[in-house]
Amino acid sequence: MHLKSVKLTHFRGYRATTVIPIDEAMTGIVGRNDYGKSTILEAVAIFFESGDVKVDKSDMNCFSLAEDVKQFEIACEFDGAADDRRTDPSALDVSG
Repeated sequence: MHLKSVKLTHFRGYRATTVIPIDEAMTGIVGRNDYGKSTILEAVAIFFESGDVKVDKSDMNCFSLAEDVKQFEIACEFDGAADDRRTDPSALDVSG
């Protein structure tokens, strides 16, 4: 199974739904400072429920919070998987 893409919505610096394609030959993420490289990696860690990254209100996009959006979404698409896997939206609710 190969990670094909990561989709982020209302997560940190990603306000609009953004799909990040992951090519099979990809070995790294390169970009300027403060462009979301670490955010992508931490989203994948949250998706796989890594104990190293905890979800809290600061993970919400600040503009989305101002519009009273209470959840963000992290979705991963895999090659060879029967269906796409998504995070449980209730686990990403930051209203409390």
